[in-house]
Amino acid sequence: MKKFLLFIVCALVLVPSLALAAEFRAEENGDQNIGAKESVKNLYVAGMTINSDADAKGDLVAAGQNVNINGSVEHSLIAAGTSINLKGTVGTTARMAGSSISVSGQIGEDLTAAGGTINLSKDSKISGDILLAGSTITLDGVITGKAWIAGNKVIINGEIDGDVLVRGVDQLTIGKTALIKGNLKYHSPNTVKIEDGAVVKGTTDYVKLDQPNKFNNNGAMKLFTGIFSFYTLLMTFLVLLALVYIFPRLAKHYAESSIKNFWSYLGWGFLASIVAPIATLILLFTITGAKVLGTVYVTALTLAVTAVPVLAGALIMFWIKKKYQVGWLAVLVGVIATYVLLFIPVLGWLALIILVLVSLGYMTQGMIRLVRSQR
Repeated sequence: MKKFLLFIVCALVLVPSLALAAEFRAEENGDQNIGAKESVKNLYVAGMTINSDADAKGDLVAAGQNVNINGSVEHSLIAAGTSINLKGTVGTTARMAGSSISVSGQIGEDLTAAGGTINLSKDSKISGDILLAGSTITLDGVITGKAWIAGNKVIINGEIDGDVLVRGVDQLTIGKTALIKGNLKYHSPNTVKIEDGAVVKGTTDYVKLDQPNKFNNNGAMKLFTGIFSFYTLLMTFLVLLALVYIFPRLAKHYAESSIKNFWSYLGWGFLASIVAPIATLILLFTITGAKVLGTVYVTALTLAVTAVPVLAGALIMFWIKKKYQVGWLAVLVGVIATYVLLFIPVLGWLALIILVLVSLGYMTQGMIRLVRSQR
């Protein structure tokens, strides 16, 4: 039930900004450079490396290996990538997930972030609350609200106006320049290290943990799992959205053909799921034949599973509007529906298996047509 609510929250986060006129940019391979003089509004961008120097109106959603936000964002920022670097300003909230996250700009409201390393530099200012989960977290900036933190190593050198709660921390350090105006509460096997010059104006409450490195305790783990689930949902949506906009005709043909030939493709998918593995085993006597067939089958199955959210969204939109649609809304609805089905025992799993088989049937038919065309 909690995970279901998380998906609903994700939808509520994404839908309002998407409801407005939005701009989509995606590259299969390559960079996305948004110049300082460019005029963008409600931008959704995906690529290997993203560099945004523009003053973006509305919201900015970015996903890539490296995401660098140097300009401003009028409203909210959602970023996912291996490395995220925010030097600009964000008008309202910022949500980030990545291996390395660095913030040296200003955020108008709350910050939510999950990553391996999270660093808020001395130039950063968050005019709201922070919710952070990571391995190593360093806070050198100014936070005007409260701080909820889950991490293995946490260092606070900056200023926090509200209360601070740190869970699952193995090593907590309050540096000599730190100023915590509220209360400090932390859960750790070790006592906090408070350097000379550090100030904690409120009370300090220590909850001792029996074992070291309790980052996986229930509270911290729920926090991290929630943010990570959001990150996974966001990344799935952005990747599929990029593919749909890069290959619009193929995406439309896939959805429309799969719906029109639903039962036929279901049969073909079921047949392929039985025949291909058996044929691969038989062909083991001819190593080359087994490798070729095995590779083709795994590729088709991988593509089929990847495309399932698109099919699910197209089906739902078809049931509602009686039209074949494969746009951002269909992708969003399909991603959320697929995730919800994952957590419904038996019936949900059965529905997903059927969708995978239909998708596999489409891939199988496509490969059959390809082989025939080469004759």
